[in-house]
Amino acid sequence: MALIWSWGVGEESPTLLESMGFDCSSTSTNSIEPRQTYQYRPSGGAARWSWALDHNAWVTPPVGAKPTNAMGCLTTAFFAEPGTGPWNNTTLLNIYGGNSGRNIYVQVTSGGALKLFVDNTYKATSTSTWQWSGQWHQVTLKYDMSADPWKGSVWVDGVQAIAEQTDARVAEPSGATISFTMGQGFVNADRATYIGQCIIYDNYTDPAENVRFVSRIAPDTDSSTTGTWASTGPNNHSVLGSDPFDAATYTENSGPPSAGDDVITTFAGNLGVALGGVPPSVDGVTVHSFSTGLANTARAEVGDQAGATTTPGVTSTMSNTTTYATATAPTKPSGGAWTATDTPKAKYEIISV
Repeated sequence: MALIWSWGVGEESPTLLESMGFDCSSTSTNSIEPRQTYQYRPSGGAARWSWALDHNAWVTPPVGAKPTNAMGCLTTAFFAEPGTGPWNNTTLLNIYGGNSGRNIYVQVTSGGALKLFVDNTYKATSTSTWQWSGQWHQVTLKYDMSADPWKGSVWVDGVQAIAEQTDARVAEPSGATISFTMGQGFVNADRATYIGQCIIYDNYTDPAENVRFVSRIAPDTDSSTTGTWASTGPNNHSVLGSDPFDAATYTENSGPPSAGDDVITTFAGNLGVALGGVPPSVDGVTVHSFSTGLANTARAEVGDQAGATTTPGVTSTMSNTTTYATATAPTKPSGGAWTATDTPKAKYEIISV
């Protein structure tokens, strides 16, 4: 078990996010708005976006991004606009057990401390406090609902803020619906909370507390196709890698489709080139796909430069509205850790028609 999903915030409005499979507390940009005013990125890193949220506004990831084993880690970067401060006892991260209707969540106090609740029961407050105004902090909530007792712990910027806490509760069954908000506005001011990224792991013991940055890169080269595909643009990568997402530009299987048909895009340079610098380590590559279909099944897959081996995501049924699918490769599909000299491939494959 390991990293299963990552998201770098883009220019998409909340309305567009909802069409992509996300769920937002509001589709008004007066409540949730993509901005580049404050960016969570490494020193010298490429420009990024973040979500500016009203107090108690929230965003949840698509269903396909969520683990099904009732445990894992949720990591999000938070920032409060300079001159503002946390509204007392606002929930930052919230894990919801669909079978029990009970939660594991972390709140921020007006003094900048964090509070942990397990099974809806208050457990502990951090002894440390953090300056949220004008500063980014990465918060990780580790949770386990897969056994009795439930347990949770909290980390900030790679350091444990609240030690493991437990509460007696019957385990959520395997495959139970686990929902969570990956960010929530904690400043009582107009879009003054900023959310920079989100990372999801599917094991309580995964090293999710390590400080990491999610980079969002778009393929710039066509690799190959199987079957017959037609693009609304000059090539496949220009529409499949559109940033922000644009449902009006696409590549279509016009065969008619057959099982095994696929389209693959990649990069002219390696990861170091695509990222604009050599990262000290790469924990994984996530591919996101958005498609429509007539009850056919398809999946996203991650490849690399070394051949046809891929890391596939979950096979999903495509509907006549935008359907989200994803795949994450914590290591290279051909074997070994990702490095700056590797070149990822983004693959979309039809499984059945």
